[in-house]
Amino acid sequence: MAIPVKYIGNKYAKNNTQQNKNHGANPREIPDGNLKAYQPFNTSTILKINYFVWINTPVVAGRVFTTTQGRRLVLEANNNRVIYILNTQGRDNNKLYIQPASGFIADVVHFPYEDAGRKLQPIKKLAEYEVQLLIGILSTTSWSAFSLVLGVDILEFSVKNKDNFPRWNRIIQACLSTRKDLIKYAPTLYDKLVYSTLLIAWEGTTYAGGKKGEISSAVINAALDDPKISGRGAGIILGKLGTSAADGRISVMSAIWTVLFTASTKLITAIPSAIKSTTEGIKEASLSEKVDIADKIISIIRKSDIKISKEDALTIADEVISNRKELTVSLKTLSEAFKENS
Repeated sequence: MAIPVKYIGNKYAKNNTQQNKNHGANPREIPDGNLKAYQPFNTSTILKINYFVWINTPVVAGRVFTTTQGRRLVLEANNNRVIYILNTQGRDNNKLYIQPASGFIADVVHFPYEDAGRKLQPIKKLAEYEVQLLIGILSTTSWSAFSLVLGVDILEFSVKNKDNFPRWNRIIQACLSTRKDLIKYAPTLYDKLVYSTLLIAWEGTTYAGGKKGEISSAVINAALDDPKISGRGAGIILGKLGTSAADGRISVMSAIWTVLFTASTKLITAIPSAIKSTTEGIKEASLSEKVDIADKIISIIRKSDIKISKEDALTIADEVISNRKELTVSLKTLSEAFKENS
């Protein structure tokens, strides 16, 4: 079935010059909801521009080109087509377009040479997983509503968050790599502080499993091997939660992981020497430690939107203390991944 598209004009659309006849191939808008029809994007392909000004600046995913239509952030480029996000003033900002390769090149090279030389300063090319992160965000909302969800337009978002892209990707990788041990030894911790806070955003997507609270094992394995896939997953989370909410939860969990990792690595030293040999004394000291951990968790999340009851916090503390040896590596992985500057 043909995908409905809306033709838009460009610099050469309304004239019949030989130049237009040679290059033609205007961009077409990809309407909201039709992104999946063009996936999967191949973000590793290259479209070369055989003009001397552009010979060292091929069209690749993650690069920005300026045309009379506006600035274009490329998602995919090959010898047949280019798919890009438009960054411009007005109602077409953040919309997605597809254009034959020849037309895209024509729009780029025939943009005034003086402007090309002066204004062509593409942002440092985004890595493939960073492009996938943007695609993940776009898959959760209409791109025309992108700025409403994230507070800025797509290009501005990409520039401002260049340093955050690897951090978000690293966090998702850590959540997935520790999932097996967390579910086995600390299922409440996993449900309340990993799945329900971040990974829940995957529900309703191909990343989710058949049941609530599940994630496809095939996706997990693939994401651990390929940062582009975890990048897409991070984008889905950011698109559904918004960067402010997501970063707020990440900050809170970073503090919690520090508390839990510390608890998992230290010995119970608070037991008075007089009762060290009694089972009851050990139980009392262990309970005191668990209550202290639970209180710290509740205190950390008090001003966030994460929902955990005192009973949940005590259960999490019990899981960590009871399985400290088995969880130490996982908690260290999470603690390091969630740190702002790790």
